[in-house]
Amino acid sequence: MPETPLLSVQNLQISFRGEDALVPAVDGVSFSIYPRQTLAIVGESGCGKSVTAMSILRLIPTPPGKIIAGEIIFNGQDLLKLPEKAMRRVRGGQIAMIFQEPMTSLNPVMTIGDQILEAIFLHQRLPARQAVKLAAESLRQVGIADPERRLGEYPHQISGGMKQRVMIAMALACHPQILIADEPTTALDVTIQAQILELLSTLKTKNNMSVLLITHDLGVVAENADVVAIMYAGRIVEFADVYELYANPLHPYTRGLLACVPRLSQTNQRLTTIPGMVPNARNWPTGCRFEPRCTDCKDEARTQCLSHLPILRQINERHWVATFSAPGYADAKFTLPGLPVRRNKTPATGRMGATD
Repeated sequence: MPETPLLSVQNLQISFRGEDALVPAVDGVSFSIYPRQTLAIVGESGCGKSVTAMSILRLIPTPPGKIIAGEIIFNGQDLLKLPEKAMRRVRGGQIAMIFQEPMTSLNPVMTIGDQILEAIFLHQRLPARQAVKLAAESLRQVGIADPERRLGEYPHQISGGMKQRVMIAMALACHPQILIADEPTTALDVTIQAQILELLSTLKTKNNMSVLLITHDLGVVAENADVVAIMYAGRIVEFADVYELYANPLHPYTRGLLACVPRLSQTNQRLTTIPGMVPNARNWPTGCRFEPRCTDCKDEARTQCLSHLPILRQINERHWVATFSAPGYADAKFTLPGLPVRRNKTPATGRMGATD
């Protein structure tokens, strides 16, 4: 029997009120996350990654933001139709989030213990002594030594890396089914970044949860993701198993991103760049939004690219793409992108990936 997605986002559309009109930020995004899976959403700043993630928990500020259309199905319920009281039980309890900028995400006038306990009391009916014990255990689980003492400290008394560990402890204190990690290594040095990512991977396996990882770092994606969604100008333009994506990138934007990654073998050479700029959301092109920067769009094909917006279509059982230049695109069908977790390990690396 096929595995059922834990979370399914379908045709999500989000806009923000500008000075004179609604400005689209997310335009028709669809994807699924399965149990025990890490889905990475990758793209340039402003492509809609964080807005998509925040919409799952209904944290889009309204106004100026507004969810125009779509469904977010979690455990058989549309989160967009839940009353706010029911949504509060989901938010932080069943789906938790680690926000960007650990330096500013914690309340500076509350102790670390009070901030973790606030989340515990909101979602679990526990006696105070047991809740404190759980808070200390949450800190211990993320590798913080002497957690009982740390509970009484304030955010300014700990380092940036430890702040991020505290954020993870807060998110995991109520044992969520899905953890949303929005740029979890922002503003941290390289060694601390590696520690945080390794910690997330360990806790994902230990707690049997799924992870939605928002990032722009393709190195992080290669090491941590099972499935990857590439976003550009408010839309997902490619979705695939991580191995399939790196071995056979089909969208010119994805190939451009991979070409930009520095390589140790290329010394004394300028880094590759993608020419042009991301289009303004107030004036997106009528056709393909990547067309002004695309090297594949030539001759007769350019007419189609200029006049029609390509939708995400399934090229094979592990790969979806939205570009007219992809082999087999014209005959491919639209299906909701999503891949269950593979039960066997890939021989080449030994890590878990998406299903064949």
